[in-house]
Amino acid sequence: MSRELSHYLMRSDALEQSGGQDRSRYLALAADAAWRDGQSTVAESLRLRLLRVEPGHPAGRFPDWATAARSSDMLIFLRELRVQFPVPPDRAESTTVQQQTVLPWSQGNSASAPTSISVTNDNPAPWRAPTERSFDSVLSGILGWGLPVAIMAAGLYWISTAVF
Repeated sequence: MSRELSHYLMRSDALEQSGGQDRSRYLALAADAAWRDGQSTVAESLRLRLLRVEPGHPAGRFPDWATAARSSDMLIFLRELRVQFPVPPDRAESTTVQQQTVLPWSQGNSASAPTSISVTNDNPAPWRAPTERSFDSVLSGILGWGLPVAIMAAGLYWISTAVF
């Protein structure tokens, strides 16, 4: 069993227990992975399991998975699912970077400091920097007005200095 097939089956089984709505998508991806691995009987049994979960699934229009897998509609559908629900990289495939570094304090004595740094990417998920928003956009978002901050500040100053 391929890593891709086992991943999609595991996700489908987990969603079966929790009642998740993406279960049929993972079953379709598992059937596709089995078909691409040359396991046509497994792919067909997964198609039947998929149709029990979701009787109106597009794979039900075809007599078997082999016919469905050759259909242009299913090919597009499965390609979009693979993009939407990718298999995470294996831990063994994590990027390891070796960088040789000469540190100024270690030139005389190589035992005092390390000469190489090993960095392992254990979390392959992309890191996103927090987006910075200007004060104008934050304030207008809070108030829901499109007025510039300068006009609002002038109005607030006028209100605060008014004598009632």
